[in-house]
Amino acid sequence: MLKPPQDILRRYDLTLVQHVTTTSIADIWKVARVDGTFAALKIYHDQNPQDEAPGFALMQAAKGQGCVPVLDYSDGIALMGWLEGPLAGALSRTGQDKQALNALIGACKAMHSAVAPAALPDLKTTDDCLQELFELQYAPDCSVQTRQLFAHAQRLARALASTQSTLRPLHGDLHHDNVILSPNGPLMFDAKGIRGEPAYEASNMFCNPIGSCALIRDPARARWMADELAPVFATTPLRLLQWAAVRIALSIVWDVKSPLPASPKGGDLLALYLSFTDV
Repeated sequence: MLKPPQDILRRYDLTLVQHVTTTSIADIWKVARVDGTFAALKIYHDQNPQDEAPGFALMQAAKGQGCVPVLDYSDGIALMGWLEGPLAGALSRTGQDKQALNALIGACKAMHSAVAPAALPDLKTTDDCLQELFELQYAPDCSVQTRQLFAHAQRLARALASTQSTLRPLHGDLHHDNVILSPNGPLMFDAKGIRGEPAYEASNMFCNPIGSCALIRDPARARWMADELAPVFATTPLRLLQWAAVRIALSIVWDVKSPLPASPKGGDLLALYLSFTDV
């Protein structure tokens, strides 16, 4: 069984080590602390947290409100509270989409209330996130339709970026499978930690949960979510749908990289959400 280095176990006085999973960037173990409580030990490959390091600063600032408690984080090694319970995504995948959305809203409200808008001023911004979309290149065989779709998304992203409300720290990757329904309420994890307008926080909810293609392509569901989320983020349903479209475009770019191929996966979903923004 894969085990953490002994010096790390000694550092935190950890026992009962159980390997849980290996992701593309880290290994995670369930461990027991000296006080008898369980914790999650996450060690990033080559101790490189990639874009997740700012998320730990955010979750530490939240002090367990709406997110997993971070007991310690340094040099690509994180010790966090152990979370028990189903994912919010499991609710949506079993026909309980409203309950899942309420869980996301609850976790988001709790964390945003715990972290002051002016906190963590050095976080990267939504403008930084959008650069890859603005700098997108197209493969020679990229279709005219695909080029038009992404040009539309770029125009929309520029309009949103130039009209943002007061920026604040955000989870940055909030979706159904990053929220667990714990005995202490819904808690977020795997935060990216960015600074942006609150409406951006909802952008990734629309194209989730994973494995629910019919659900996320249902126009009625998208509009219902926008109506439910608008008062939470003090914005309009239209602006939420606009951010959702931009986030889908960004996700495609992050997934397939540049130059963009002729028919990138997710292009149909982008076209659907862009159609919501044509008013």
